[in-house]
Amino acid sequence: MENNLYNKLHNTIKINVPLNLTCANPTKQKNFKGHAISNESDKYRILQNRKGHHNKNNLSYLMFHGNNDIMIRVDLNGQTHNGIRTPHVHIFNEDYNDGKIAIPLNGLKDYNVTDDIIESLAEFLKFNNFDLDSVTINKTLI
Repeated sequence: MENNLYNKLHNTIKINVPLNLTCANPTKQKNFKGHAISNESDKYRILQNRKGHHNKNNLSYLMFHGNNDIMIRVDLNGQTHNGIRTPHVHIFNEDYNDGKIAIPLNGLKDYNVTDDIIESLAEFLKFNNFDLDSVTINKTLI
């Protein structure tokens, strides 16, 4: 994705629909839908992935724009990518070779690194400019 478009989309203030989010269970994944506050047709999707094949503690987040255009992936634990251990981030713009270059997550300004399931979802949403004022996040009751 071109840097200017990525920056415009990333900086857009977004809202989740619905406002009550329930996290994915271990070995599962869950999608959360949202849109730009200023334009309901400007759609975003967050994927919380806990489907580790080898690592049962796997936790990663992806944000998509529109019809599955990936913008960012945060791997809180999992495989090393080109010598960059987790937690790390893949940003799908020109600067980072459309996600092929991983960077340490602690290199992102204003990102509180945590692997707590609720706090990590909130951090990912905040970093991607989702308005969390009315949002509640809960664990799934098994």
